[in-house]
Amino acid sequence: MDIVFGEAERLRRLYPQLIHLGMVSFSSPDVMRFMGKKVNRKRRRGEP
Repeated sequence: MDIVFGEAERLRRLYPQLIHLGMVSFSSPDVMRFMGKKVNRKRRRGEP
């Protein structure tokens, strides 16, 4: 979903909350996949 703000002031007020929400809602692998990067699965102890 894309959001467009008609007024910069509205975005300025919401920006800190949006950043916080992103930080607590998404894991590093989620962000890497969004950016088109390959994410390796977790290795188990003893696997090469």
